[in-house]
Amino acid sequence: MKKGIMLPKYKKTDNSISPDKMVQRYRDLVAAPIVVSDVAVDDSLIKSLLAKGNGSDCVDEGLFIEDLVLPSEIRPVISSFLSEVEKAKMRYPLLVISGADGMGKRSISYAIANSLERKIVYSKDEVSKETILVVNHYDEFLSIEESLNDCPVIVTREFEKGFSIFGGDYDIEEDGFDGYLGPYHSLVLRNSAYFDPQVVEDLLESIIGQYNYIGKLPSNLEFRRSGIKAIPKEIKKHINRLAMQLENREEPFDKVALTKFFKTLSLKEERTSKFIEKRKPTKSLNDLIVKDTHIDMLQNIIHRINNNSSDYKFLDKLRPSKRVTSLFMGAPGTGKSMSGEVIAKETGRDCWILDFAKVQSCYVGETEKNLKNVFDEAQLADVVLIIDECDALFMSREKSNSEHTLKLVNYVLNLMESYSGILILTTNYGESLDSAMSRRIDFKLNFENPSEELMPKILKGFLLPDAPLQKGFCFESSCQGLNLSGGLLRNAVERAVIKMQMSGRKKISTEIMRESIKEMMEENKMILGSRRRLGL
Repeated sequence: MKKGIMLPKYKKTDNSISPDKMVQRYRDLVAAPIVVSDVAVDDSLIKSLLAKGNGSDCVDEGLFIEDLVLPSEIRPVISSFLSEVEKAKMRYPLLVISGADGMGKRSISYAIANSLERKIVYSKDEVSKETILVVNHYDEFLSIEESLNDCPVIVTREFEKGFSIFGGDYDIEEDGFDGYLGPYHSLVLRNSAYFDPQVVEDLLESIIGQYNYIGKLPSNLEFRRSGIKAIPKEIKKHINRLAMQLENREEPFDKVALTKFFKTLSLKEERTSKFIEKRKPTKSLNDLIVKDTHIDMLQNIIHRINNNSSDYKFLDKLRPSKRVTSLFMGAPGTGKSMSGEVIAKETGRDCWILDFAKVQSCYVGETEKNLKNVFDEAQLADVVLIIDECDALFMSREKSNSEHTLKLVNYVLNLMESYSGILILTTNYGESLDSAMSRRIDFKLNFENPSEELMPKILKGFLLPDAPLQKGFCFESSCQGLNLSGGLLRNAVERAVIKMQMSGRKKISTEIMRESIKEMMEENKMILGSRRRLGL
């Protein structure tokens, strides 16, 4: 029998913690068998027992600003606030720290207080020139606003959650401070700030340094694939759990244990593998046969991705996130998905293609949860995320009467807004997309069937250098007066091979190729005849 942790049998009293919660908390923290005995205890012992392993929720009150691992854009705001506190004579400054749970709001508050050599107090405490008053929401602040005459005030508040019933946990950022007209400093802790690999590495080193860790951080740590949310509280929770497991087993906390831990999590967290197709792109711009204007636009997109960290500070005000979103519209087979892979190749990234049919679920909230997982992991992995047939996700809300569809579109639009990665959307029906997408799209590109001048070049790409062509084969004559998309032209080449074999020939003639293209046009004339308007 495995060695377990002995927990006393629980007898319920007033103001108690439920036994289910107690057992689940310890199971999560220690991951060891739970053995329950028949000894009765009071609530104080249970609470003490739980507190021992609750390090993931504790705040280190001894931190200073220089001890914190923060995104670069956060520190100037803190420095400005500290400077104003030092200079204040009549009225002290106000700092509003906004962010989701676990982003470090309390840690920053304590670090500021320590850096100013002041004590943190709360609304029911007495304030003085040696304190910093911390409140948790706007209404509480209004009741103590006069305290700004006596000491600095920090308001910590959580973002509102959007569509949580559908599994969403993204943040909706409010404009301003709920109508407050006075001056204040605003510190917004966004989840996307911790997607910077260097910030995550620094954060890991900082957290691990709080334990008896031996050695340096491994260079091949599979953090991105582990499924851990890149926010301080989540990382600390998992590291704390690992440290307790190792202590319970009397094993060293070193890089071997850390690497094994993250690798195990990576194997468990294959949440997106069933929803996406992962590709290593092989096509470059030189392989594309499209109009020159298309090449120019693709080069603009590639340039924007490769130079996303701009030296122009005014651009950071226009859009805080690093999202680059492109919309490719056009008939099937015109090169939309291939262009997405070219962008991935030219920017040195892998390509993930989302299969919405697999993401969809009949269970309430499951579709949204699946999408959130895909977006989060694509952002962490720093890949090009392609959503083919995106009209299924971004259908115009004006044309739908389904409440579920309306809520799904709302959810995905907000998910797209907060995304900080590279997103490529493709659709055959641009006119069916929701109008709210327009401002969220950086680049829009209409793909059409190749011209009569381009078709022979595409055909050469399919047949040369090793196709069995009859002597005198003419690419121009094969395509003259005909019109097919690149995808259908590929199908026509396969049809020509079948015709060659069925006729007992060894070579593909111009006549066989032209006949195959004509047949493909005839079979698809309903699709080719459709001239629906493209675009938003």
